[in-house]
Amino acid sequence: MAMSYRVEIELEDVTKLMQPAPCTSVQSLIEARLTEVGGRMKELRHVQKVLRAALGECQSHNKTGRCKVVEDLSARSKTPR
Repeated sequence: MAMSYRVEIELEDVTKLMQPAPCTSVQSLIEARLTEVGGRMKELRHVQKVLRAALGECQSHNKTGRCKVVEDLSARSKTPR
């Protein structure tokens, strides 16, 4: 598999792929990995959105010399749960 070095493949998957199998089995394996990758991408897009918002907060408060992100985190840490 020429692209295997780029793709995160589980050892169990490699074992399955090393044995003769019908194309439908391989397709099912690939579809399962695609589903997993889609979930991770969704999570990463959320992280990206949160980080962009935090960066925007930092940039909008540059002139005050106080970091809004740090202030918000500090305030949250003092709030009882």
